[in-house]
Amino acid sequence: MVYNGEPEKSVLDNIRAVRDTIKLMTVDELRAVVHALPTGALDARVPKKEDVALIMYTSGSTGNPKGVVLKHSNLVASVGAVFTLAEHHLIPSDTFLAYLPLAHVLEFIFELVFFYAGLPIGYGRVRTLSDAFVRSCHGKFVALWSMSTWQNQRIRDGETI
Repeated sequence: MVYNGEPEKSVLDNIRAVRDTIKLMTVDELRAVVHALPTGALDARVPKKEDVALIMYTSGSTGNPKGVVLKHSNLVASVGAVFTLAEHHLIPSDTFLAYLPLAHVLEFIFELVFFYAGLPIGYGRVRTLSDAFVRSCHGKFVALWSMSTWQNQRIRDGETI
C-alpha cells in the first residue's frame, strides 16, 4: 500500500494489524524502489510511433461496424492538439467528469489529456449524473463537485495532493 504525507502512527498500525503481509511505503520510497530497478527489459518495450496503440471499434453509424487501428503517433498527435487548444482553460483545481463510453474516441482522448495534465477524473453514466435517477445518494455531479471542493480547500491550505 502506497501513501502520501504523514499519517498518524495509529492509522498505519491499524492497517498492519489487518494482515502482517501488507507492505506499506511512502510515495518517495516507491520512487526509490522503481528507480533502482534495471531498465533493460523495459527499453525493448518502449513503443515506436508506428506501433499499434489500440483498436477502437466503431458503432457503424456510417456503415458496418469495424475496428480502427490507432497508432501511438495518432494518440500523441490528438492529445497534443487537444491539450494545446484546452491548456489555457485548465486549472489545478479542475476535475473531469467522464460519462461517455471509454470506447468513444473523444472521451478517450480527453481522459488522456487530463492524465497528461495531472488532473483527476471521475466516472459516471448519463443516468447517474444527477440526483433525479439515483436513490438514497447524490448523483455523480454533486458527489464529484463535493470532492473537488474538498480537494480545492486542501490545495488552498497548502497541502500537496
